[in-house]
Amino acid sequence: MNAEKIKIVLADDHSMVRDALAQVLQETNQFEVLATAGDSLGLEKALKNKGIEILLIDYSMPGVDCLKVTEDIVNNKSGIRILFFSFNKNASYAVKALNAGALGYVVKSDDIDELILALKKVYEGKSHVSSSISSEVIQKLTTTSAKKEGLEQLSPREFEFISKLSEGHSLSNIALLMGISTSTASTYRSRILEKLNLKTTVDLIKFALDHGIK
Repeated sequence: MNAEKIKIVLADDHSMVRDALAQVLQETNQFEVLATAGDSLGLEKALKNKGIEILLIDYSMPGVDCLKVTEDIVNNKSGIRILFFSFNKNASYAVKALNAGALGYVVKSDDIDELILALKKVYEGKSHVSSSISSEVIQKLTTTSAKKEGLEQLSPREFEFISKLSEGHSLSNIALLMGISTSTASTYRSRILEKLNLKTTVDLIKFALDHGIK
């Protein structure tokens, strides 16, 4: 008896990763990759496919606010479940993804068996986080709002700002990448400095690097 395949949309801006992963998943005979996407327009088109059960999406796709995409899908009650995957092992990324409504977060350095397990659990409506960061993620998720500190205070857009800053972008370039004015970018910087109790942009960059934000 042939089991029904889990229908997936795969979004990653690296074409080699995207194509290789799609092939590996389909060769297991457990998944059907309905479409792949490498940018915002491709993702928008891919999500129009019928019968999508899981969106497997890279956390850091240029030009795509993946957290907002997640929130929109959840709010639309489409039934699509979201699993993030990323090179970054920072537990704060996973916390942001889960808080936005994703059911899982897998680190790309994990082996394929971990990803397959995660996809199956997410399909069943269960959560899954890579074992390498799961204990830290649980600790962060169980911290009450009153006790949240550091990165957990930042909004998704503030988190995006500090991520781009850590990549070496100037304030004007960050504004361009985020689609905001330079004055708004400056406001983000001031607000983040206040939340993190830091004084200068150099302090902020050092904080980002110390916490593995890329």
